[in-house]
Amino acid sequence: MAKKKKEVKSSHPEKRKNNGGDMLIKLKNVKSWRKSLTWKLSLFIILLLLISILVIDFISVYTAVQSVLEESKKSYYAATDATKEYIKLAFQTAKDEGFQIMADELVQRYFSEAKQALLDEYEAFKLRSDANKTIQNRIISNSMFSGIFILTKPENSLLFPSLPVELDFKRLRETSWYKKVINSESAVILENHYEGFDEVVKDKTTGLKEYALSIAFPFKDIETNTTLGVMLVDISVEWLQEVLKNTQINNQGGFMLTISQSGRIILPSDWELRMKSVPKKDSEFVLKIMKYLEQKQYAGVFSTQFEGRSYLITYSNIEGCGWTLVGMIPLAQLTKSAWKMALLIIGLTILFTVFALYMGVKYAMKIVKDIKSVHSVFSIAKNGDLNVSITLDRDDEIGELAESFNSMVGNIRNLVQKSVELSNQLNASIGVLNTVASETATASNEVAKAIGEIAEGASNQAKEASSVYNTVSKFGGKIEAIVEESSKMENLSKSVETLSEKGKEAVESLTSTSSHTYDISLNLITTVKRLADYSNKINKVLQVLSSLSEQTKLLALNASIEAVKAGDAGRGFAVVASEIRKLADQSKDFMREIENVVKTILRETALAQQISGKVEDVMKLQKQAVTNVDVSFSNIQKAVAGLLEGIERIANNIIEIDKEKDYIIKSMESISAISEETAASSEEVSAATEQQLAAIEELRAMTEQLNKLSKDLNDAMSVFKV
Repeated sequence: MAKKKKEVKSSHPEKRKNNGGDMLIKLKNVKSWRKSLTWKLSLFIILLLLISILVIDFISVYTAVQSVLEESKKSYYAATDATKEYIKLAFQTAKDEGFQIMADELVQRYFSEAKQALLDEYEAFKLRSDANKTIQNRIISNSMFSGIFILTKPENSLLFPSLPVELDFKRLRETSWYKKVINSESAVILENHYEGFDEVVKDKTTGLKEYALSIAFPFKDIETNTTLGVMLVDISVEWLQEVLKNTQINNQGGFMLTISQSGRIILPSDWELRMKSVPKKDSEFVLKIMKYLEQKQYAGVFSTQFEGRSYLITYSNIEGCGWTLVGMIPLAQLTKSAWKMALLIIGLTILFTVFALYMGVKYAMKIVKDIKSVHSVFSIAKNGDLNVSITLDRDDEIGELAESFNSMVGNIRNLVQKSVELSNQLNASIGVLNTVASETATASNEVAKAIGEIAEGASNQAKEASSVYNTVSKFGGKIEAIVEESSKMENLSKSVETLSEKGKEAVESLTSTSSHTYDISLNLITTVKRLADYSNKINKVLQVLSSLSEQTKLLALNASIEAVKAGDAGRGFAVVASEIRKLADQSKDFMREIENVVKTILRETALAQQISGKVEDVMKLQKQAVTNVDVSFSNIQKAVAGLLEGIERIANNIIEIDKEKDYIIKSMESISAISEETAASSEEVSAATEQQLAAIEELRAMTEQLNKLSKDLNDAMSVFKV
């Protein structure tokens, strides 16, 4: 028993040692596996796919949500605008109904005082009843209206629904809303008519139905176009609530409501069934809308909080009535479809990611397996065995690597075989090389002497060529200066030619203008002569008129004398004769003034004739002078043209000389360069010959060393198996 116990005890340390060794082996395997290409490539594929897919998913989901939100904003804003247009059209219809009521024949007959005066008591009562029925039928047939009130006088106003209360018309006419309507030429939208009307009715009865707003008209007798009072058409709150309830936004889970200028809010009829609280005038989104309206932003979209939930608010002001239509859409409802799409994208992404990871890791494992096969063959080849090859059925880079390795091993094998053969040939050639080196050294000494003599002659030739080149260069510089001056002179000649042409054009223009002026002066002289003739004729006419005036005066005097002789019977004739004499005196005075004016015209005309004669002489001289200038400019232009042709010929000849100069300079440069190169080459050849002698001596020493290296190469090649 004791032995068994000892054996058992002694066996425990061995097991512990074995367990510890297994753990170390496992740890080493894990570490080596982490360093392996399989682990790195798999990790790279996983990280690359996960990161790229996560980024794409995030961008896709965010873009989808934002796109849905933006499209929803546009859609709900368009729905709000469409509802606004519907309500606007309904209000316009209400206005048209109001005008039709006012234009109704029964209503007009009832309110016409002239027609009322022709009716007896029964007919007047029946007419009132018929007019009242007309209004009643309008309200019953149109749920939009909650009441129609025609307020003219206490005794003939029509009210429906009827109100068992007497209105104070005197106070009513003093209210601000009544004055506003009565002074208007068309319908007016009133938020309320509380002052003087609602306040009286609400104090004494409950018959007045609640209304959203009222469309008020100045009520007129159409036949006489006389304003009789005011007509109120109340729009029903219940109708507006039903309209808001049946809107597209309300049916899609949102709300549609209206806000007046004063902050009064009308909600859809189902608001209390769906919401806990009612928005008030000081609610956040109401204040924000009122602020935007004050800033003249009459339509827009924004987000807000109400009852702890986020809402998208769309609003649009209804032109002409002061009310604003507001849409409230829960943001959670907008993003619901977007998140459904996002979850679908995420699910598909996870599915395709798992598949991509599986295929990527599988492909990576296959690549690593083939790389290990390549590595094992490389390990054999590195020990000198060149009879190995890699066999892989792949068309990718690894397959190309295997083919390249097989080609490389084959090339190395051929290279080793050739190296062995060349090494044997090298040993045979070294002896021949020693003999050739000795003979080459002797010949090189003789070549060095001859090259020294050639170098000295080439150096002298280079000095002479350099001197000639400097002289020709100076000559070329002078030719370039001549070319430059010739070019300037040519440019100046062209400028002179241009100026001459411009002067010729100016003289031609002056000739044309002078000729035109000469013609005008001749016309002026002719006109002055005709004016003098007309003045003489006027003078003659004036003389005749003066004579007629004297005769008229004498006739008037004779008539006066005859009238005196006639006594009372000739008084009228005497008055006429007196008036004729006065007219004759006035005519004579006017004739004197005209005669003085005509004499002045004659004097001025005579002076103008003298000046015209002088102008004619001056114009003739000017015309002749312009003609002479034109001829002179023509001669100058011809002379300049001839000068320019001569300068161009000189310039062309100088340019040809300049070109020849360049050719000479280039030739001298070439000769000088060749001479310098020849001298330098001679010196280089001489130096090279000396170096060749030294190299031949070194070659002799290297042949011995090469012989030794050839033996070493044969020993090294014996390692490879070919």
